[in-house]
Amino acid sequence: MAGDGLSRRDGLTILRLDSKDELSRQEIMVAVSSAIRNQVSETTPRALVKPKGRLSVVTGTTASPGISTIAMNLAYELARDQVIRLVDADARRSDLAFLLGGKPGKDVVNLSTRLSIAQSTIHNPDTWNIVDCGAALDLGSALSDRRESAREFCNYLEAANRVIFVFQPENNLMYELERFLEAEEREILRTRPIFVINKVGDSQRQRSIQKRALARIGNFPVISAPLDRSTLERSKSQYSPIAEVAPRSKLRRSIKELAELLIE
Repeated sequence: MAGDGLSRRDGLTILRLDSKDELSRQEIMVAVSSAIRNQVSETTPRALVKPKGRLSVVTGTTASPGISTIAMNLAYELARDQVIRLVDADARRSDLAFLLGGKPGKDVVNLSTRLSIAQSTIHNPDTWNIVDCGAALDLGSALSDRRESAREFCNYLEAANRVIFVFQPENNLMYELERFLEAEEREILRTRPIFVINKVGDSQRQRSIQKRALARIGNFPVISAPLDRSTLERSKSQYSPIAEVAPRSKLRRSIKELAELLIE
């Protein structure tokens, strides 16, 4: 006797058995338990969102890995040669305009002729949208989540030309990295992601975690950004991007490297 697999119809889960013999209650229970344990999770189909213009999404793990810092400094670097709209789409916090010295509370804050901050994307062929989505949701469940925040997150990822995933080399965050990589392997993402290992220290523990993360990421592009508390504090206190307070720092070079990778 062997299970032929599970199917679903009219809200019921159906187990097919290939045995023609009469089965005992115990045999049926064993077959059901085995089939449920080994079933492959299914993703609820969604209407696909077509990419619109140039749209890059910045997301990452929980525990403040520096998603907003990467997003706003990346937007600033790109705005040297491009018209950039930095979209504040983090459902948990909305402070990008404040962090760069703009007045929060407006739909659009213009910081320069080439850089603005908005609460939503305005698809314009002349504008490149960099979207700060905050910490990534579990894509396996988010695709079927009807809440507005989950729908918006998934819509941005589906419409993105590029996705940037930010994480720190910490053991308790490796599960979230693994979950994101599994979503990519299941082709839930449409685009090849870029990974940013942020706040990298020089301890042996962090070097070991970083080495393990790089092995798991494989051939995807990776940028390593150092932990530079002094530069970050000056940037925050002066409401300025890193390029203005520490233009020659290793942290700024990492952001420029990420910008160049996106332009390619």
